[in-house]
Amino acid sequence: MALRSKAKSLRGLGCLGLLVLGGAFAADVLAQSYTYQVRHRHWHGRARGTLHISPEGILFEEQGKKGTTDSRQWRYEEIQQLTVSPSELRILTYEDLKWKLGRDREYTFDGVPESLAVDTYPLWAAKLDRRFVAAISDPKSIPEWTTGAKLDHGLSGTLGTLILGKERIVFDAGERSGSRSWRLIDIGNVSRTNPLDLTVTTFEKSGWFRGSERQFHFQLQQALPEEPFYALWRRINSSHGLTFLEPEAVGGKFR
Repeated sequence: MALRSKAKSLRGLGCLGLLVLGGAFAADVLAQSYTYQVRHRHWHGRARGTLHISPEGILFEEQGKKGTTDSRQWRYEEIQQLTVSPSELRILTYEDLKWKLGRDREYTFDGVPESLAVDTYPLWAAKLDRRFVAAISDPKSIPEWTTGAKLDHGLSGTLGTLILGKERIVFDAGERSGSRSWRLIDIGNVSRTNPLDLTVTTFEKSGWFRGSERQFHFQLQQALPEEPFYALWRRINSSHGLTFLEPEAVGGKFR
């Protein structure tokens, strides 16, 4: 189980108190450390060990067959991409695998407790920026528009709920795997060919050499109106520094 502090009740405090305690709570979350028992997946099997997560980095101590301990440690700047789901953790490093023609090495851990993804979400989102892939549904996302949707996977797909918010796009796959939470800055672009589809282009690395951006295509169960789509498109591009010129008013009319 993870080691965590108990959140203090904010009931009955004024607005100023809420802001102060809210900032202190956020800082406390980012300063926490966690410990989990997990399994490191090898090509020839799995090995149990202890995963230590702190604001400085990640340490894995693997128990050898003869009681020896083999440890690996990564500072956050040494991580190329980190993907976390309710059942799995993947750490993509900058190490070359010569026997795979120089493909970057990825460490995979399974058997993780479901709480790991939720516990570490704030820490990793802050430390890893767009290198953090949250394969979970963010429960704190405030929806501006929502619909049932199917996430396409070639010849198949995953049914779930698509949530468009001011700060995030969330796909909640429920009990199935395939959920995602993207901050707007994690998204390269959104596009569509008609009101019943939506493609989200992310900075998530994909392909054999992880050199391509990853696209997620959704079939929507209800039409996405133009106004929320273009508002989302503008916010995404604004998060990347694009400035939009407002129409100029002349004689009470815009031109």
